[in-house]
Amino acid sequence: MALKNLTYFKERENFDGKKDLILILDCYNCPQEEKDFFKTKKCIQCFINTLFKNRNRKFNYISILWNELLIEENQFNYFLDYFKVLKKIQRIYQKIEKNRKFNCKYREFKCKLFSNSSSYNLKEYEWYDPIFIYNFFVNQLSILIKKEIIDSFCQNCYNYKKTSETYILEILNNLKIIQKFKNFLSESKIHENHDNFYEYFLIGTSYLINNLQKFQNKGISIEKKLLNSYNTGKYNTFKVHIYENSEEIEKNYKITSFYKGEQQEDYFDKIIQDINQNIELAEFDQLIPLDKLIKLYKREALKVLNLKYDFSKSIKKKIGLLTALKKINLDKLFPLLIDDFIEEIFLDSPKDEIYLNHQIYGRCRTELSFNSKEIERIKTLVRLYSGQRLDFMNPIIKFVIKNKFFYCRFSIDVEPIQINNFALDIRKLNKNILTIQDLLKNGTLDPLIASFLYFNIIRRKNITVTGETNTGKTTLINALDLLTPKEFRKIYIENITESLNEIEYGKHQLKYKVDSLEESLIK
Repeated sequence: MALKNLTYFKERENFDGKKDLILILDCYNCPQEEKDFFKTKKCIQCFINTLFKNRNRKFNYISILWNELLIEENQFNYFLDYFKVLKKIQRIYQKIEKNRKFNCKYREFKCKLFSNSSSYNLKEYEWYDPIFIYNFFVNQLSILIKKEIIDSFCQNCYNYKKTSETYILEILNNLKIIQKFKNFLSESKIHENHDNFYEYFLIGTSYLINNLQKFQNKGISIEKKLLNSYNTGKYNTFKVHIYENSEEIEKNYKITSFYKGEQQEDYFDKIIQDINQNIELAEFDQLIPLDKLIKLYKREALKVLNLKYDFSKSIKKKIGLLTALKKINLDKLFPLLIDDFIEEIFLDSPKDEIYLNHQIYGRCRTELSFNSKEIERIKTLVRLYSGQRLDFMNPIIKFVIKNKFFYCRFSIDVEPIQINNFALDIRKLNKNILTIQDLLKNGTLDPLIASFLYFNIIRRKNITVTGETNTGKTTLINALDLLTPKEFRKIYIENITESLNEIEYGKHQLKYKVDSLEESLIK
């Protein structure tokens, strides 16, 4: 039966009394009907081809009669956005082929760039599938960058092909459907191919529930459930994933560089390693602030990147930062220091792994640990910027490092007071500020108690806040402090500045800094 007889439009009156136009896919009358629509490539192709053929028609829904699935306009618009840039992608790809065909002086010989798997004639229906095309060009570029080119004429062709395919991927990466596909792959180990993605994309949470039941029926236990994921750092340089352990209260915190988990992960690792080897350690006659030191090495890394590699401006800046951090041996710790949701970072011994307090998810474990060389570098960093000794006679350093990247208090303990000769505690001092409204919304504070506290503040009553470490004392004090009237003259006495700067709001603040009792005894 012809495809045109299996697809047709139907009008339906909606709740507002207006007419909705629905594109119908009548799978029941298809001679090639399959039991599992989403597991069959020809069914997926039929759906996408139908959508492409009707891309210029205006309609509100797509109905797949096979499983009574109704796809809304905001879903299939992701495909329509891809179809709008398809011709541009095809033109770029055709120019690559023409460049090989007409400009190659070795055309009668076997081509080093287009041979075997790197050369593939795309079928017409394959062009309509955005995920297939994305995977195709990722694979093409991955194969290309592994090739070694000696001949200068081939190098020109290599550069043209690489630049063109990189540009195609930039176009694709800007599409929301590709962004959703990449998130889909990174967030769960169950997802394996792009057919699974279309099932997930079109039926949503039902897909996740069905797959979870399948794995449980097979006796496969899924111990870690993804609770949340977000990006940190400028240009979203780092990716954070929070997992729940089924048998533990503590969550799992995982942070990676932006390219980890991608098909070109190994390629980026080698680039950072290559740039790192091409940058020499700078010599200074005075102490350079940490943020300026990072900026200096990042600038040197960008020089090498601009000479040797073709990437977008944002990718270059990400790689430049990662290279600089690796050069100064801060690549493991830095991503934690800039995550504003982290309140405190702990390492109890050199043999242990870092764990932390997260503002939303509480206590979290990580898989991060330091070897002996990395520990010595952390000691040197804090000794250098604090100007303090760290030895048998002075086994404790407490020092605040504040720059444009982070604001933290570092505390290091060594022998004889620390049995394992190293313990690290980093307290974040630039945590996300929570107002009274925030505390009420998340259930931390009861409305009656909040009202009572506010009443006492405006009556100038003394309020004492006590509690264990990391119970939210400073968070509560700052939230109450924001409620004070503008005419109050407020005096602060702190050993570490954790109070808010409210002068910009027209409030009066007088601040003093003093040593803590513990620090006075050490001195």
